[in-house]
Amino acid sequence: MQSESQARSILAIDRYQSDDIRRLTSAVDNVAFALADVKDRAALKTAAGTIDSVDVLLCVSGILGSPLPLLDRPTSEPDPSEDIMNVFTVNVEGTFNGVHAFQDKIRHGGKIMLMSSTMASMETATHTLNPAYSIAKAGLNMLGRKLAVELKEREIDVIMMSPGVVRTEMNNGKGDISPQQSVEGILRELSRTGTSGMFLRYDGQGWPW
Repeated sequence: MQSESQARSILAIDRYQSDDIRRLTSAVDNVAFALADVKDRAALKTAAGTIDSVDVLLCVSGILGSPLPLLDRPTSEPDPSEDIMNVFTVNVEGTFNGVHAFQDKIRHGGKIMLMSSTMASMETATHTLNPAYSIAKAGLNMLGRKLAVELKEREIDVIMMSPGVVRTEMNNGKGDISPQQSVEGILRELSRTGTSGMFLRYDGQGWPW
């Protein structure tokens, strides 16, 4: 895995172009942006057509859904079934759409990272927080395992990665580590070999399924 300074080019894809992305693409010559929603396979395919090849594909799409339990939920909150499907569509189907769109661009011996979460773990699921998110991330892990087997002949590694509890907007600025610490750890893990099909934390710790 190459750092931003080492990479020949970086293509960032999002459903809208934020101010942060605008500043980044203006300041760094080798960073480009493509507009696409992970639910829009045609738009993703168009984005894939703008590049020749991919060394590392990072799939980081995700939404949280309601934090409340599935059964004991006020009617003012999202319907549990709709909540599960909405989160699953973005976190699992959206991730697959990204892999599918770029599959022919990933070089032999390349890597795919699927952004998972420690909340995907069935072994440590002892709370009711964010049930749709946990369900979807568990599904994402199985997607990653299947892709790892399917892409083995092309020597493409597929890794499921938990970034840690990061102080980001998604977590309302709360967390154990900074985005910089998380990214540095993820880059270290992506440089390792022999980890395809594994569920890892940013610090290299294997996490229970």
